[in-house]
Amino acid sequence: MESDTMSITTPLYTLNPPPVYRLPTEILAGIFVLLKDYHYTPASFARTVSRVCKPWRSIAHSTGQLWNAIVIDDDEDGCHLMAYLDACLTLSGLCGLDVTCYSKVYLPSVIAKLLPHAHRWEYVELTGHWRDFLSLSTLSPSCPRLKKVSFESDPREDLVHITGMLDFTRDSTAQLEHLSVDASCARRVGGDINIPSFIGLRHLDISLGDTWHCPSALLRAASLSRLTIDFLATDCCRPDGLWTELDALEPVHMPVLYKLCLCNASHVLMRYIVAPALEELLLTCPTSARGLPDGDFCTSLLALVSASDAPHPLLDFTAQDIPEDFDEAAARAFPRALERLGNLEELSVQCTGGDDRPVLSRTVISALVCREGVPPLVPNLTKFCISPNYGCFPPEVMIEHLLLIQDVLFSRAVPRVIDGTPVAALESAQAPEIQYMGPVDGRENMDEV
Repeated sequence: MESDTMSITTPLYTLNPPPVYRLPTEILAGIFVLLKDYHYTPASFARTVSRVCKPWRSIAHSTGQLWNAIVIDDDEDGCHLMAYLDACLTLSGLCGLDVTCYSKVYLPSVIAKLLPHAHRWEYVELTGHWRDFLSLSTLSPSCPRLKKVSFESDPREDLVHITGMLDFTRDSTAQLEHLSVDASCARRVGGDINIPSFIGLRHLDISLGDTWHCPSALLRAASLSRLTIDFLATDCCRPDGLWTELDALEPVHMPVLYKLCLCNASHVLMRYIVAPALEELLLTCPTSARGLPDGDFCTSLLALVSASDAPHPLLDFTAQDIPEDFDEAAARAFPRALERLGNLEELSVQCTGGDDRPVLSRTVISALVCREGVPPLVPNLTKFCISPNYGCFPPEVMIEHLLLIQDVLFSRAVPRVIDGTPVAALESAQAPEIQYMGPVDGRENMDEV
């Protein structure tokens, strides 16, 4: 057929799509449910939908998933709080409830109102006073559908009872997946820390202000669910803690742990955790454990990576806000740990202290440089960030270190093979007065020191 006789018939509906209100009810309901998840207050979105027209109102009122997420904060109008809760409870039908309350003022009223519906709770995230959290266990609700519990204490709280607060979850040990307890501002923790054995727990996040019962209590708690936990975060160890408690502990094997976040002296937990599948490690303000031999975080890191076969699968290691006590023992342990991290792709070490010792010694930085016939440490490294407090260094030391760092960046600008070992090219790097986005050839894209 000749081109001048060809014709294309475009269906009319592609030029004039049908109005939204002509879509089938189940499709409209599905669209509304998807859009609800983008709103901070899902119920307000449902109310908006119901006010557009009568058909939409009918759809909104018959779609329980539009009303099952209850979000309350201090901006909520207390005069309409009960009406809001009644509407959500009624219109959500039999759907599981996602309850979030950031208001310690309204929390007692919210708990009292929702308690008769505890059998529908799936996700509970509460912020307030511990006495209100304890009321849950006192009233002993049954929560057979509970999957997530998150509690954050009021900053002015003095005493918390972790075990008593979690009593109401003991009927949920089979299905609870996420447990988060933030009592980092509390000065005292009452009684022993006894976390139920959640056989399906995947996410465990515990932050405590008083740490006399840790870290052994936390490790024992984690060991109960060790086979399923894939995320563990904690801040529960004071620098002058009772480290002798650790002597009686057996190593805790966590075969599916892939992300570990530890704050302050909690890095000592790495000495007792065996995590052969760990991929992400974040240490925040890793303070040395005073009274513990070689209590620095680098020795803890070496213990962690030495407990599994080399090379360890860790891909991303970040140590941030490193204090001033990065000592000689740490300087010796860190390169030994890096030797076992052949799979590491991202390395970030940031210091905020006023010490005059570099976080990474010249030996470590030099070992990262590609040299003919000598494969560097962490050959798969693609992202590199180092931020020592060079402002406290003598100028000649600062310049020496910066030049060494430049050698690392330039020698890893392109992928190569050294003595049979493939070495990846750096994709990005950050250092004092150096910004690098690669890979590049040559030094023309580097800021001069």
